[in-house]
Order: sequence, then C-alpha cells, then structure tokens
Amino acid sequence: MVFIRVLLSCARRKPDRTDILDRRTARLQDRRRRSPPSAAGELVLRDLAVAVLVEAVHPVLHAGWHLGGVELAVIVAVEPLEPCLAIAAAAANTVVGPRDSEDALFGPVNNVNQFERVTGILSRRPSHATIAAGGERVGDQGYFVAPTVVAGLEQNDEMIQNEIFGPVITVQKFDGEAQALEYANGVQYALASSVWTKDHGRAMRFTRDLDFGCVWVNTHIPMVAEMPHGGFKRSGYGKDLSVYGFEDYTRIKHVMHNLEA
Repeated sequence: MVFIRVLLSCARRKPDRTDILDRRTARLQDRRRRSPPSAAGELVLRDLAVAVLVEAVHPVLHAGWHLGGVELAVIVAVEPLEPCLAIAAAAANTVVGPRDSEDALFGPVNNVNQFERVTGILSRRPSHATIAAGGERVGDQGYFVAPTVVAGLEQNDEMIQNEIFGPVITVQKFDGEAQALEYANGVQYALASSVWTKDHGRAMRFTRDLDFGCVWVNTHIPMVAEMPHGGFKRSGYGKDLSVYGFEDYTRIKHVMHNLEA
C-alpha cells in the first residue's frame, strides 16, 4: 500500500512562521475576512487497477504543474512497487520547457527563491528516501525542475509535512484504512481532498473522516460556482464561491421591537 503526496509549483509561497499565521488568522476571523486558501488534497485508491491510478494522477499533475498554486496529496492503498514504478515512468516521460514549446506539459517554477527552495528540499531528503524519477534541474537556464517522484518517505519527513510548491510527488507505504486516514489528516494543510474507489462504503467512510474543506469522489479539482470552496487548519479561513462566499462579507444585526411599548 502506498501514500503519495503531490506538491506543485506556485508563484509565491506563504510565510513559514506559524506564529504570524496564527495572529493573521485570528485577526481575519475577528474582522470576518478571509485569508487566502492554501491548497492541499488527498487521493485514496484501494481497489482500482494501477493503470487507473496513473490515469487519475496524470490530469492532476497537468492541472497543478501548469496552473501552480496547488498542493495535492495522493493516497494509494495498493502494493507499493508497481504503482510507484508506473508513476515514475509517467513523470520521466513528461516534458518540461518554455511556454512556446508545444511538447512541454509545464514550465519553470516562478523565481530563483522558489527554485532554490524546491531543489534545497530535494537535496535534504532523508537517507531512507529514494528518487524514483527526476530530482534535478532541467537545462542550465531558467528555473526548470524535472518532474520528480520521491519514494520511501515517512510521515514526519519535511517533504510530507511542508509545502514544496514544485513538481514533486512523494510516496509513502501504509497499512490499512486507519493508517491511510491518519497520514492524510496528519498534515497542517486541509483545503481539498478526493477519494478514488469502487467501494461505496469506503468512499462514505473517508468522505466523513477526511478533515478537509472539500472531498471529491472518483474525480479531482472540478469547481462549480454553486459549491463552497475553502479549507481548514492552515489552508485558510472562510469560503468563496456559492452563497457561503457572501457570509464573510456580511454583518448580521439582530433587531427586535416591542410593539406594545
């Protein structure tokens, strides 16, 4: 069984200092304003074929690496070697290049600071982790990073607990639904998640227990204006889209008259 985290490129990253985030969130809550969401998600596959796994993950990679600003986590409850090799092969066959390249799936990270952050995190990978694909700079100009798959990571590792915001997928082993859920919820970001399974009961259990602002089943990243969008924990405060998006900009006043006075 495998847990896979996908971290994607972004134009800028948020401050690492949690005390600043705590104060900012409290201040925004007092003013009934919203902090920008930080994206995160979980994808659970237990009874789907490896080919379905790769087919499911690849559009996620395309959306995230092209658009940026998205962090995703993918949990795959199958034997680890085969899906890891399949995802690594998909990453190895992904072309990185400038926007005028018709073959390129995505371009560079946004700036030198983000490039150094991504490559620095990769260079600090623990000894028990291995790079199954990528892990290096592409070319000698620009801030291009090869699509990267890192296997063998543990729950408390830096790449699992922190946002990378680069073209990196991480892979973890886990044993059973309980541990998969523990891993999924055991991070500080909680914007969006998805469950992939043919088992309706399993999907219902995970949609109930995943601590994320959004849970999709057998799909990922569809957005409609009628549904609220926003996360929990350090993924921001409040919602946009739907009628709930108006509530944070609304001050409710209770007025009651005694008509007999």
